[in-house]
Amino acid sequence: GRRRIERFSGYSECFVPQEWCEGWKKKKEGGWAKEAGRKCQYRDTVLEGLAVWLVEGKSEEGFVERMRKEGLGAESYEDIARYLGKRVEWGGLEANRLVMEYGKMGRE
Repeated sequence: GRRRIERFSGYSECFVPQEWCEGWKKKKEGGWAKEAGRKCQYRDTVLEGLAVWLVEGKSEEGFVERMRKEGLGAESYEDIARYLGKRVEWGGLEANRLVMEYGKMGRE
């Protein structure tokens, strides 16, 4: 399916903040620019890691509770995608909830 995250919340190939992704370079005037010929070192790492974590049921309760607080249901793929793609300030970075949830793995 199509990768959906809010603008400025990460790179759609890997979902991590552009600040972490080697495929991007900070512009002198601010913001980020995709670097020609450079590939993302995190492609699918965050998405697959979180999926495995949830399938194994290791963090499902907290994840589901955070979704419910947003009025979303963990049974709906559309709601899960909407929740994970939302832009957040987390750890001093502009990121998305997918990265935030990945970062919470093992800490709940």
